[in-house]
Parts: sequence; C-alpha cells; structure tokens
Amino acid sequence: MNTYNPGNVLPFYANRGWQRHRQIGQDTIPFGILAPRSRLLPFQIFVNGDAGTDTLVFQLISPTNDITWTDLSATLLTKTENAAETGYWITWFADEPLDVVPDCGFWYVRLTVEGVEYHSEVMYVTDICGVDDCFLAIVPDTCETLEGTLTFDFQATVFAVEGYTYSLQRYVGGWNEISSNETYTMSVDVFNELEQISIQVHTVCGLIMTRTYDLEWESGDACNTLTLTLVSQSNNPGLSVGNNPAWRLLMTNTNDKGNVLYQEGYTQHLYISPIWDVPEVNREVQTEVNGNGNIVRQFTRTVERQKFEFPDMPDYVLGLLAKVGDLGSVTLEEAETGRTITMENVAFESRRQGALLNIGIITFDAEIESFSGCQEDFELA
Repeated sequence: MNTYNPGNVLPFYANRGWQRHRQIGQDTIPFGILAPRSRLLPFQIFVNGDAGTDTLVFQLISPTNDITWTDLSATLLTKTENAAETGYWITWFADEPLDVVPDCGFWYVRLTVEGVEYHSEVMYVTDICGVDDCFLAIVPDTCETLEGTLTFDFQATVFAVEGYTYSLQRYVGGWNEISSNETYTMSVDVFNELEQISIQVHTVCGLIMTRTYDLEWESGDACNTLTLTLVSQSNNPGLSVGNNPAWRLLMTNTNDKGNVLYQEGYTQHLYISPIWDVPEVNREVQTEVNGNGNIVRQFTRTVERQKFEFPDMPDYVLGLLAKVGDLGSVTLEEAETGRTITMENVAFESRRQGALLNIGIITFDAEIESFSGCQEDFELA
C-alpha cells in the first residue's frame, strides 16, 4: 500500500514513526481524532497480495506505551479484489459494533498483512450520542442447579454517555423490573424451560433502547443447554432527543478512476462540533436599459452560502477536507436523530488553532434563486 493515503480521515502509515505526535517538534503526547469506542472510524486501504490467502491481524494499540493492545476479529474487515487483480482493498465500514470494545481513551489501529504492519493515526475513542448500543449476556461458569432452581448471572453492556438509566425486566403477566443494576443473579424454576427477559436503557441524549430476549434451557441438562437469544430490538427517541447533538460529516464518492478510495460503497465519518456563522450572500444583477433609460431586461441570481466552523482538526485531516468539494456526496448528519443537511458546492478552509490543531471552516450553497424580468407576470392571489 502507499505509505500514506491522504484520502482517509484516519490515515495509515507503513511506519508508525510517521504518526503526527511522533514528529520532531511535537510534544509526543498523542492527540486522538474523535471516534465512537464501539465502532471506531471507517477506514479503507489498498495492499498488494491475494485476498484469499493473505493472513490478516486486526488490533488496537495504546499510543501511550505502544505495548498495550486489544485483539479484534479480522472477520469484521471486508476484503475486495480490485479489477486489475494486482491487490485488494481492506475496509472497515464501522456499521456494526466491534467484537471487543476498548476502554475510552487513546488507541490506534495496527493491521498486519502477511507479517507487514500498517499503523493508523491516533483516535480518541469514547461514547458519543447517536452511536449508542446495549446487549445482555450470561456470565460463563456461573450456572448451577439446586433443588429444582436454576441460578446464573446476567451481565449487561451499555455503550452510551455516562448518566443513563438501566432496567432489567422479566415478563410475568406483563413486564416487571427486577433490577436496575447491570449485573444480576437470576433464579428460576428449572422446569419452566422458557423465560422472556428485556433490558431498557434511557440515555442522557434522549434515546430509549430496548432489547428483548428469549431465555431457554432443557430441564434435564439446564446449564449445558442454557441459551439467550435476541428476539427484538428498538431505538426510540425520547422527549429530550436532539438536545445533546453529535454531528458527523458523511463523505463518499460513486465515480472515480483507478485504485482510489470509496470502493464498495465506503463512506467516511468525521465527528465534529459545528458552530454556525453568518451566511454569505452573493447577488449578481444584470440589467439592460433602452435609450430613455428605462430598464427593459433584468436578471438576478442570489446565492446564500451557509457557513460553519469546527475546532480540534489535526493537520493530517486538512488534505482530505481541502478536496471535499470534489466528492460525490457530502452530508452533515446529526447522529442521534438521523437529521441530515446535504451540502452542494462545498468549500473548505482552515486557520491554525495551536501546535497540532486547526479550526475548519466549511461553506456550501444553501439556497439559490434566479429572477428574470422577461418572465411572464403571474397575478398573486
């Protein structure tokens, strides 16, 4: 692969010495671009080799010491051969939770392909409004039966901003809360062989997440046959949804040439905090007059360009954002509600914020109006 692919929000290097915080003149403290800890940021790289036989290792490494790591399943990644069969794409779409979710903090991705390592820039992974999830599991080796009673431990995992409320519920003639703790020891009649369980999480961002499970076993061998199966799940906006907005730029391309990014519907995410500025209004006026000085023809075109700024952009993102107007689609999305603003004729500029960071400025066409004095008049009601 290229040692540096400037098309990624999260760039990769063939040598981790190129990571921004390791450069001469930096203070060696890693800065992390914001990412949800349950999904990270999407990325796509191209490597030479055979997608069918190459070995692939997917890991998260701590930049604070470079020896603490988390192993992730390489099956989460998608391999796609290119048309010329000279290599293949490795893509993480970030459209599902990781199999092992890391603690909040600084991490970077290390991909090892046939023994060759590729290192991403650093991410600051944390819980973000709108990228919430939760699930329930049976804790291994906690099951036992005694005198007709089956006992085992539940463990819930919630990916949401701190401050949420949690409820474990059991169906007995209706849903009834049995615990507000994310760990719970449950006892049931071993001969029932079926229980309905649900968890409900109210996030501080206003979302209500509900997951319903069937708990089944065979009474003759309860602990070895005990299974928990997800039956249904729903995410419903509460009264305060949208009061804690988390915004992200969604960037993709559908037409391009050669071995470039955005293969297989790859969409990039950049989490930002937009601060809206006064819009720019450009007005073009063309008039023609006759010999008496009367206007005989008039044409106007008015373009309102919306503008917003966003802080904490590292240097390595500027190259991509400078080209954002060339992409096929650029959308600003509120992650929690799915509300979107599709941006046309996008332009990007930046100004320095500090040694490592920059303030980004994006402008785009919001409204275009054209008027021709030669148009036939209509009578207004």
